[in-house]
Amino acid sequence: MNFFAVTIFLALGVTAFGYTDKPELQDLVEALKTDNKIWLAWRSYQMQTSEQYHRCNYVVKTAPPAQYRYHFKQHFMYGGTRGDKDLTVDISASSRGEPVLTVSNSSGASVLYTMRFWDPDNHCFILTFQGNRQWECELHLWNQDVEKLDTNPLYYCMQDYDILCGGRKYELYTPDCKNPY
Repeated sequence: MNFFAVTIFLALGVTAFGYTDKPELQDLVEALKTDNKIWLAWRSYQMQTSEQYHRCNYVVKTAPPAQYRYHFKQHFMYGGTRGDKDLTVDISASSRGEPVLTVSNSSGASVLYTMRFWDPDNHCFILTFQGNRQWECELHLWNQDVEKLDTNPLYYCMQDYDILCGGRKYELYTPDCKNPY
């Protein structure tokens, strides 16, 4: 009986937060359809360079997309230093119809991401990938919408991130991130 109650509660909760439709490939195309910065606001893991945690992480397209291939420059801060990387992103639909991104850097290393959520009104999306020991999550926002992180604590994308990612999050974007760039 408890299992049934929990199932109903979760179904109602997910419906209340708007996480009802699985994204499709066209949603991923729309999520990448900006010439402005796409900020990585939260993620479930940390990255370091020179023993300094990354923050203020965003990407910008460096060329128009060709078919389903995109070229981005990733920018980030570690300590007081700026870093950047060239990324190639190939998008497609998985065998289950999920929108996926294969993100490769200039060394040839690649990561397969799956889009789990897209909010077209607030230009926010959630990506996951298989990490070393568990699934990892990232919350991305268009530049024009990133301030919503500070002004609206009930922001649907943040709520859906918590649902999908179990509340594991490191904040990469803070308002001072816009100043050095």
